[in-house]
Order: sequence, then structure tokens, then C-alpha cells
Amino acid sequence: MDKYIRYDDEFLDINDSHVPILDPDTKKQKEVRDAAIAKAKEAGIKGGVPYEPAKIVEPTFAQIITSFADGIPYGDPPAEGEQPERAKLEDQGTALRVIRAFRSHVNGHVVIEEKALEWIRTLVKEEGNREFGGTVPALIMERLNDELTPEEIVAIRAEEKAEEPAAAGEA
Repeated sequence: MDKYIRYDDEFLDINDSHVPILDPDTKKQKEVRDAAIAKAKEAGIKGGVPYEPAKIVEPTFAQIITSFADGIPYGDPPAEGEQPERAKLEDQGTALRVIRAFRSHVNGHVVIEEKALEWIRTLVKEEGNREFGGTVPALIMERLNDELTPEEIVAIRAEEKAEEPAAAGEA
């Protein structure tokens, strides 16, 4: 069964500040890394070069959820000589459903499978503090728990049905 949760693009922490996340653009990350390496070479620094990865400074709530869901698995780093833990295929599929739901938010709500919603809620509860500081995981949970009432869902469905004939006439 699908769940409907209220959606707003803006997501601020308890201090009304944006919550920066890593930019998923691998091309941009490579450019930042290459620039840091070039700068280190100019300065005559050898070996590993610390640098600040590119970030999205004012991400939407959908970008935050997408980045968090796509970061699975969370857990302790592997011991020396061990392979890193890999996410199970079932978790990857559920993460994909969460990501797709949040990327396709419309009219102030997200439609998400109940199982996928419970999965992301559990992930935030168990691993949110690994990714976010302070009260951010609690604020994310507030948003994930803000389900629409049955009356609101009926109104949304009626509005969507009313828009269908208009959309068909435009095509």
C-alpha cells in the first residue's frame, strides 16, 4: 500500500541553516580532487593530498533523502585487509524505490510504498547520526512521519483525476 507524506523542498536544521551534502556529481568531485593535487604539486607536497569534496550547500529535502539512501550500507569501516561491506540487493532495490519516490514528488507530497517508507525511517533511526550531526536525523524523521490524512489523500486523488482530462486535451 502506498503512503502519502507531505513534502517541501526546503530543509533547514534547528538553527535555520541548510544541511550541506556531498555533491553526487562524480565529474565535479574529480575536478576538485585534480585541482587539489595540482595545487599540492605546485607547492612541492608529495603523497596524499587532503581536500574538501564538492558539496551541495543548499540541497532540497529530496536531495538529502536521495543522498542518504544511496549511501548504503552504513556501518563500521572494514578492518585492515578486509573487504568493505556491500549492500544487499534487496536493500539496493528498496533504496532505489525511495529515491524514485522522492525524485518524483508533486504538489507538495511524495507517494511512496509503505515498505520503502518504513525502510528509510529505520535507516535514519539506526544510521542517521553517522551521516548528519545534531538534531538533523530527528528533523528528517519528523518530515518522514508527516503522513497525509485519508481526507487529504482523497482530495489529492480527486485533483489528479480532474487534471487528467486537461492534460489529455493538451497532448
